[in-house]
Amino acid sequence: MSSLVVVGPTETPVTLAEMKDYLRVTSAVEDSVITGLIQSATVLFEGMTMRPLVTQTIEQTIDQFEAEIELDCVPVQSIVSVKYTDPDNVEQTVNPADYVLDNSSHDHGSVYPAFQKTWPETYTGKNAVRIRYVAGYGLATAVPNDIKQWIRAYVVEYFENRGVTNMTVSTHPYLKKIQDKYRVY
Repeated sequence: MSSLVVVGPTETPVTLAEMKDYLRVTSAVEDSVITGLIQSATVLFEGMTMRPLVTQTIEQTIDQFEAEIELDCVPVQSIVSVKYTDPDNVEQTVNPADYVLDNSSHDHGSVYPAFQKTWPETYTGKNAVRIRYVAGYGLATAVPNDIKQWIRAYVVEYFENRGVTNMTVSTHPYLKKIQDKYRVY
């Protein structure tokens, strides 16, 4: 099983202007550095928690259908498609009326057959099932504030301590609690 971002986010949870205000930076000289740090912090947080922050499209592959397919990344907004390779090695698309998305919480997302439906037979091989879905909180404004604080702390630490390799953001007790709170297990 693996997941891949196929359509990335169009914005970051913390804007350059917000971060510059937080850092008390008024010139544009450091804009590219700050922007890079925001992007790096966002990718790191998403990777550690398996939680896309701003809307993006994910494709998850599995070898065969399971009774209930747990989606790797939450929160799940919607399913784009469920495709599979049939026993004749031909790609097929499951009718959306034949499956149900359970995205009732920000900590869980799964897909399962609709009432009185079953998953079709698949080709025997790797990655025979591909589920493409939209995940994330939506716009940057919908990302929880404590996650934004984690990103700001990361940017501050790396901005003010350039060249130092022994950083503490991911082990700071308060920031670690934020990571753990949002981590998908």
